[in-house]
Amino acid sequence: MHFSIPDNCEQSDNDGPFTVFNLHINGILHGSVRYSQFRDLHVQLQKAFGSNRLPAFPPKKLLSLNSKELEERRLLLERYVQTISQDAEIGNGTIFVEFLLVAQQITHGVQPEPTTIEVCLMNGHRVEVKVLTTDRTDTVLCAAAHEINLLNDFIPYFALYLVKRESDGDMSIVRRMQEFESPYVSLKIVEKVAPHRLVLRKSYWDPSFDEDLLSDRIALNLLYVQAVSDLDRGWIAADGDVAQRLRSLQSQGSKREFIELARTAKFYGFVHLKKCTCDYPREATPVAIIAGNRELIFRLELPAGEPREVTFRVTRMRCWRITTSYGANKRDATGNHENGAGTPREPCWNSRSSTSLPRTRSSGSVCSVRRPSCSACVYSRW
Repeated sequence: MHFSIPDNCEQSDNDGPFTVFNLHINGILHGSVRYSQFRDLHVQLQKAFGSNRLPAFPPKKLLSLNSKELEERRLLLERYVQTISQDAEIGNGTIFVEFLLVAQQITHGVQPEPTTIEVCLMNGHRVEVKVLTTDRTDTVLCAAAHEINLLNDFIPYFALYLVKRESDGDMSIVRRMQEFESPYVSLKIVEKVAPHRLVLRKSYWDPSFDEDLLSDRIALNLLYVQAVSDLDRGWIAADGDVAQRLRSLQSQGSKREFIELARTAKFYGFVHLKKCTCDYPREATPVAIIAGNRELIFRLELPAGEPREVTFRVTRMRCWRITTSYGANKRDATGNHENGAGTPREPCWNSRSSTSLPRTRSSGSVCSVRRPSCSACVYSRW
């Protein structure tokens, strides 16, 4: 995930005016945070990890800051958050996650209340899940899994994704939901701009993990539904013979055989992002970005001939980003800049966002308890 603080603004309460720094994650306003709240985070991290583990924190000033000093503080806070987020232990730890979760809820004025969230499968089937408005992603995922009777052992193999419905009726995957956010709040933010939904998909890139799921009826069905959907959308590149055999297996309802054959096709299990443009080999070249199996693939649509593919192995990269150019000072309802000519500001995707695998899932997962005693599951409260 990419963290940035592109600007700050002034707010006020009963004690008078104060400055907040607008924290963006992947280009979307996540929360407006005061300097004192950042400082409290730093103090907690010092106690947990020691000062030597942390970057320098911008010092407190006795007098009010002028505009130049505020800009310097903004840049230092941005650098601080970006640095600690790159430390896996700190970035995935409880202190930082809770800080981000609370920042989102306070900024968007959300109180814990019972609600219902729709989680969709890739075939359009909708699962209604009873949660709290402030519940984090892992709680909502666990509730959705229990609703469809997915065993706890298999829940870490799946994740919730934010998906946008395009104007042509198709959908595009925006990103994977993270533990530091409330899906209810995040969904409300992006729906101010365009229709979105939460979709349940596999959480891993390595197709060999499919082997762990094929013997379970519910898990197999989730794999099958996703594979059929990806094939229908052209996200799986099956040639004529393989495509014909896949349709035959689909008509027979042979789900396991369908999955085993689909795994041999190109781009099986890959994530396809919405088409955009790049400046290689020339300005405004259309490109489709595909990620999976620890690869980042750019399919360039050149004026003549077949699309040209450029492949990067993610394991060889320290960090990669896709950067969008935005027009100056124009924002949509989410806090995003609107697309247009201008200086690149907000990187919108980062290699850390989708590479976790079920065998390396953090021990703090709500899904580490076997059914039916999932004490951390939301249904224990209903």
